[in-house]
Amino acid sequence: MSAKKNSKKVNRSKKKVTRKTTRKPARKRGKVKKSSSSSSRRAKSVSKVSKTRRAKSSSRQPWMEMTQKPEFWLPAVFGILAVIVFVLWMSGKYEPQSAQLSSASRNALGRYVAYTFTGGVEQEKKKAFFLKKDFEKAKRKSLPSRISFWSRQVQKNPSQFLKQWKSASAPQAPEIKDQAPLIPDQFNCTTYVETIAALARSNSANDFFPELKKIRYRNGRATFGSRNHFPSGDWIPNNVTAGLLNDITQSVAKKAELEVAFQEKTIMRKRWIDRQLNKGRISRGLATFVKSYWKEEVPVKLPYIGLDQFDSVKKHIPQGTVLNVVRQSKSDYDVLISHQGFIIRSGDQVYFRHASIDGKVKTVSLDRYLKAQSNEDWKVVGFNLNQFK
Repeated sequence: MSAKKNSKKVNRSKKKVTRKTTRKPARKRGKVKKSSSSSSRRAKSVSKVSKTRRAKSSSRQPWMEMTQKPEFWLPAVFGILAVIVFVLWMSGKYEPQSAQLSSASRNALGRYVAYTFTGGVEQEKKKAFFLKKDFEKAKRKSLPSRISFWSRQVQKNPSQFLKQWKSASAPQAPEIKDQAPLIPDQFNCTTYVETIAALARSNSANDFFPELKKIRYRNGRATFGSRNHFPSGDWIPNNVTAGLLNDITQSVAKKAELEVAFQEKTIMRKRWIDRQLNKGRISRGLATFVKSYWKEEVPVKLPYIGLDQFDSVKKHIPQGTVLNVVRQSKSDYDVLISHQGFIIRSGDQVYFRHASIDGKVKTVSLDRYLKAQSNEDWKVVGFNLNQFK
């Protein structure tokens, strides 16, 4: 019995072994099948990736070919060079004057390249057309008629006119070393006279700022210290010396067979500077600097025609004449001339066109205006006459 049991165990073990051996090849075959299917899947995925890569590379080929052409790179190179030149040119603006003059080639080539690549040329073309029609009309007129023309144009809307000159379409105002801008926010009597005279002396918009600087500043040097602050002590004599103006007071009086009178005063310039400092109109540093080279006392002797003689001389006053209101010399006041404007003739009528204290430009009867001045506490003694050339 024991032998039979043992033989049965052996047979069972053999069966187990055979089952295992028969299963193993099946398992091996199964594994092979799995490996072959996974490899085919991998091959398919690789083929898809390669196709997408080929498609992407084919789509990039035109761009790559374009970047290799000189037509693509040359504008980019020139653009970079233009930016470099422009930066160098801009930095040169703040160098000393000797350094600017020693680099003429940079100023010539740099300005041209910078203007070309920043649209400066197009801007200059647009600025050349600024108020072109008005300047073309004024060109055909004499200087006195130009003054009448431009003063009338500005009177239509003074604030709009000032905004126009501050816009991008107008020639840009040059840099000045003065806290008062060349184009103010609103006119006073002197800035109005200067602006109209500069327009009348200009043939185009590009001439305006150079002409304005000649009139407003001694020798055209645009600094606070060189500005013609005092009409009788700076404005009239400096513009006469520069050949821009004639004092015609005596010649007009002579035509009417009259004698002029004179108002004398010593202008205390440094005292005036201290008053401007106390009012907060200038800084202490500027006041100290200007006082270091300004003369303390400036004697003035101003010719004028008396108010009571106006009727005798009014027919001899030319069109576009600058009329200066002359007041009695007083120690409390730093000036002799308190107001300025233009004589405008229309037939037998004589008008006074001027900027009032509120910035508005008005045209009034000169006879009526001068009569109104006779009631002032600070006595008006007469008027001085100038004519631009």
